[in-house]
Amino acid sequence: MDDYTPKWQHLADGTPASVTHNRECKVCGHGFNASRSDAKYCSQNCRKAQSRKSEKMKRETKKAIHAIEEIRTIAGDDKKLLALAARLEDEIFVTLAGVTDKYDY
Repeated sequence: MDDYTPKWQHLADGTPASVTHNRECKVCGHGFNASRSDAKYCSQNCRKAQSRKSEKMKRETKKAIHAIEEIRTIAGDDKKLLALAARLEDEIFVTLAGVTDKYDY
C-alpha cells in the first residue's frame, strides 16, 4: 500500500482501488481503460447501442416463435408443415446461440 491513499480506498489485496483494466469494447472493438473489472463497453453510446440491439433481437425472436406456433396450428396433422416448423425453430435457436455467444447477452 502506498502512504498517500487512505486504507479504505485499497482493495483486499492491498492494491489501490483506482486500478484500471485494459478492455476491448464489445460493440465497436476499440480499446479502453476501464475502472471496473466487469466493464464491457467503452461509452454510454456503445452500451445503449448494445441494449437496443438486444431488445430488438428479443422482439424479433418472439415474432418468429409466434409465427412458428401459427404454422403448427394451421398444419394440424400435416407432417410436412410440422417438420418445416420444427426446422425453422431449430434454425432460430442455432442463430440465437451464435449471436449470444458473440455478444454476451
